[in-house]
Amino acid sequence: MKIEFLPITHTKEEIEMGHCLRFNKSPKKMVISATANWNGFTPLNAVARSYGWDYDLIEAAAKACNESGEVAVITQLNPFLLLVPKTNNDKNLKSLFVDLIEAVNSLGVEELHLTHFGFVQSKLAINEINEILTMLENSDLETSLNKIYFDIDSRVQADVISYYKNILKVSTKGQVLLLES
Repeated sequence: MKIEFLPITHTKEEIEMGHCLRFNKSPKKMVISATANWNGFTPLNAVARSYGWDYDLIEAAAKACNESGEVAVITQLNPFLLLVPKTNNDKNLKSLFVDLIEAVNSLGVEELHLTHFGFVQSKLAINEINEILTMLENSDLETSLNKIYFDIDSRVQADVISYYKNILKVSTKGQVLLLES
């Protein structure tokens, strides 16, 4: 599986206000994974605006996702959306990621766009990123995925790539495309 880091550069205004206003749509149709954080100018809101999705549907799905603590699959949208409940460095991250991969497999998805780390407001959730990248590279998860597009805030891109290179040193299966901003 290939992982392509997509550096997301934000405007000065977005950074100062703490508002994610834009989402760079992929020219390909693929499934999008986002954190079920609907309140405010969040990445999920930016994705929904970009695709013109029904806000009431997204809001209800995000609420249900967070209340259940489980990954939600929304197939009424184009492209499909996978919502992951807010984790706040929760110890449940590994099981949520396994659930995300199972949702991907149930849809037969070959490419996934992870938007979770495209806008960093305060501190980089490096423990979550490390755990996800380690699971992708060092686990025996069976998946239909061939490629993951991994949004990363350009302000923390160098840190994430550095952590990932360390993970790759102990992995034998990784293929990564490191993009420069």
